[in-house]
Amino acid sequence: MNQEITNFQNKFIFNLLIGSVTKDDFFLASQDNSQESLFKKIEINYLHKFFLDFIYKNKLTDYLIEDSLKKLKKEAILLSVRNLKLHEIARKISHEFESNNIRYSILKGLSISRIIYEDPSFRTLRDLDVLVHLNDLDSAVLSLKKFGFYFPGRPVGNFKIFHNEDNYDLPKLIDSNGLIIEVHFSILGDYKNECFLTKEILRNENNFTIDEKNINAPSLEENFAHLLYHGTSKEILGSGLVFISDLYRILESKNFDITKAVKIIKNNSLDQELRFYLDILNYFNAHNYKSKILEEHIEVKSMDDSLLSEAIRLLFSQVGVSQKRLLKVKKFKNDKNLITKFEQIRSIFFPSTKKLSREFGETINNLNFFKIYIKYLERSFRELGKYAVNELKKIGKKQNTEFLVYTKVDNYFKNQDAN
Repeated sequence: MNQEITNFQNKFIFNLLIGSVTKDDFFLASQDNSQESLFKKIEINYLHKFFLDFIYKNKLTDYLIEDSLKKLKKEAILLSVRNLKLHEIARKISHEFESNNIRYSILKGLSISRIIYEDPSFRTLRDLDVLVHLNDLDSAVLSLKKFGFYFPGRPVGNFKIFHNEDNYDLPKLIDSNGLIIEVHFSILGDYKNECFLTKEILRNENNFTIDEKNINAPSLEENFAHLLYHGTSKEILGSGLVFISDLYRILESKNFDITKAVKIIKNNSLDQELRFYLDILNYFNAHNYKSKILEEHIEVKSMDDSLLSEAIRLLFSQVGVSQKRLLKVKKFKNDKNLITKFEQIRSIFFPSTKKLSREFGETINNLNFFKIYIKYLERSFRELGKYAVNELKKIGKKQNTEFLVYTKVDNYFKNQDAN
């Protein structure tokens, strides 16, 4: 697929996210038999409801590949069911936490879907994120146990070995239905460094409702800052695209206080992240009134034009693995806890068949397992070797270029030289 169509697809998805997409955007993005790649981007970013809503409102179903549309509709139903279950779990655990005086706040997707989306089911949830006060973690895990959540492969409640100075959350908890809860005790990085945003969220009394039950949540301004961090620098552009919609809808909310938002962003050193988000809006000519006001409060420089263009391209691809390699190398170098290192090594050398299938795009069976496993090990050795960066150069010019772009983007967010 040529770069022109890729650009059309990126523009289509961006406009889809901010609610200004047109039929012309769709036809340009799906020309020359490129629908399959467009569907893939929709699926990877969990934008099923956004896309289907647009298609039905504009009566475009006849222009779609029938099998792909059926697949997307089926996946949308399953995602909607998961959404409903996560909303119900949020209601139940909030009641349980409050009954046990556990200080908490429901974060990101679920709270945003209830606060700024007209239809909460529109915003697909991958999991439930909850912030818990550091001193209440034991009580919180015991409460989650009552609802069937556990740490896979470990005794329920046995999380102490992972609770080291470099962490900001517990290992994911899961239930028998595959629902996932992530318990955070710090928002912006590890808990050894003071996180003002964490303190603010747990101290303030903001909430939304599910079935008339008030549930603790960050304010719009706190959510804006958290989503800004999560969508940009936390995973180096690797956490999906829906944050673009979340932030844009917050900006359009009449309840959003720019002065408060700027104060939170500056107190938590998120100036670069905000600059990058505003540059995305500039790139697609999509500023609104409040984003223009925010421009006046941010003094940090943008990335240079070349890096910005590459960063946006990679952000919208969401299919590369370079940012994942960079994160693995960084995490392994920075982690000081020996047991956590062993866990990382175990997960690297003994991956699940699901992980192998996802990373190599093939269904794993007895005939091809050994071949895929060898390929996986070869790649893992490259990632963890002493000369990881030099080894990555051997993968090929494209992957090496992407790795270098992600490294420069990471340096930009750290306020270091990105050139």
